[in-house]
Amino acid sequence: MVKYHTALHGLKSVNEPTKLLILDMDETLVHSCSEWIGRKADLIAADHMIFVRPYAKELIRLLLQHHKVAIWTASYGQYTREILAHLFDDMSDIEFIWDRNDCRRARYDSGNEYFAKELSKLEQTGWADDSYLIVDDMPEHIVGSQENVIAIKPYFGSIDDAELLALAERLKLNRD
Repeated sequence: MVKYHTALHGLKSVNEPTKLLILDMDETLVHSCSEWIGRKADLIAADHMIFVRPYAKELIRLLLQHHKVAIWTASYGQYTREILAHLFDDMSDIEFIWDRNDCRRARYDSGNEYFAKELSKLEQTGWADDSYLIVDDMPEHIVGSQENVIAIKPYFGSIDDAELLALAERLKLNRD
């Protein structure tokens, strides 16, 4: 069972934009589905209804004021680009976008496949272990130091979800 916690070791003052915050996309910032969930989708991407998690755009705006922001998703292609274009006012604000091609294919004991995010990849590109945090709803798919992982509950389209608001408060981001 995954314990949802906040890894905030080494987080500098919000006035020091030296920390890289890496955000997962599906079930962290958005929920994607092809079946009706009882409300209108926020956008359509690659024939999927996309529901933006409440406070996602606000969290991104706040993070960009204080930190560098990157995306690391197991998704790929036009689907990813369309969603990120909706979430970010300026795509050039994103430090990097890593997708399925930047993950390692892995298998559960059951044989089902998933895409693992290996944190050593960050170190190979120059990001020191204490210079980043990664926000993901599937921390068990992250290979490396879990001290850098902020695990959040998966999002499935609820309009009452406040997980990202709570994350902003834990990160001490001001909503002024």
